[in-house]
Amino acid sequence: MTKNPLKDVHVRCALASAIDRQALVAQAMRGQAIETSQLMPTGIPGTSRKQEPFAFDLPQARKLSGEAGYPNGFGVAVNSTNDR
Repeated sequence: MTKNPLKDVHVRCALASAIDRQALVAQAMRGQAIETSQLMPTGIPGTSRKQEPFAFDLPQARKLSGEAGYPNGFGVAVNSTNDR
């Protein structure tokens, strides 16, 4: 890639809309987590009570990705712990 797609707010909103947080809580975290829109759950110092998680909306994510110039998406590596 010649430019970083994550610098575009449309791409970041598309990614946020493409995350099924309920499924992550239920499956990956086995119900031992809460949905959040921030790195830490609301209530932890430095977080905002005003910021709500994006709704899971794949059509909206595709629309935003297309508006940003990535109608067919792009590749990105996501790292996680190896036991989830």
